[in-house]
Amino acid sequence: MNQRKNPITPLQRVLELLPDVRPSRIGYVALCPAHDDNRASLSIGEGNDGRVLLHCFAGCHVADIVAATGLEMRDLFPRTRNRSPRRGGKHHGPHA
Repeated sequence: MNQRKNPITPLQRVLELLPDVRPSRIGYVALCPAHDDNRASLSIGEGNDGRVLLHCFAGCHVADIVAATGLEMRDLFPRTRNRSPRRGGKHHGPHA
C-alpha cells in the first residue's frame, strides 16, 4: 500500500530554521535571524489560511527575515493545487 506522507506545513518549515524557538501565548518566539538578536524579538504565528506570520519587534522587514532563513516569501504560504500566479498583484475575475 502506498501511503502519503503528511506534507510539512509552512509554519513547521520556518520553525525548523529558526534559533531558540519557544512557545508563546499566541504562537512562538525566536531569535531573529535578520539581526544580532539576543532576546527573542521575533514573533511567529499562523494565519487562518495557513500562512506564516512574522513580526520582529526590533523592526526587521519580513523579506529580510525570510532571506536570512534561506527561504523565499512564497514559502510562507501553503501550497495549493489550484493556485495560479497573479499578474501585477491584481485579481482578474471571470470574463463576461
